[in-house]
Amino acid sequence: MTQGSDLIAGILGFAIAFLTIGVVFYFFRRNGKKKRIFDERYHQVQNKARSVAWVISTFCIVLAWMAALIVEGPGFSFFLITFVYVAHMIAYLIGGIIGEKQY
Repeated sequence: MTQGSDLIAGILGFAIAFLTIGVVFYFFRRNGKKKRIFDERYHQVQNKARSVAWVISTFCIVLAWMAALIVEGPGFSFFLITFVYVAHMIAYLIGGIIGEKQY
């Protein structure tokens, strides 16, 4: 019986957290638009931050990829990290295509 109640508690906690984040995000965006804090400078900073974060996450994925290959060989974790890396690069490709169409 405890497994069922743990599952229900986990799902309920996730739903409450998701709802709380949604409400906070909604009010933050609405208040930010009124105060005009989302100007061009804000977008440039966010784009630069995303770019740096993408490079760092790519570097971390490659390090984990090499560690999985050295420690475990071509096992499940190696192929799982390979899938994450390929998905990461495909997302970059799609973002690049969308960004290119905007200009």
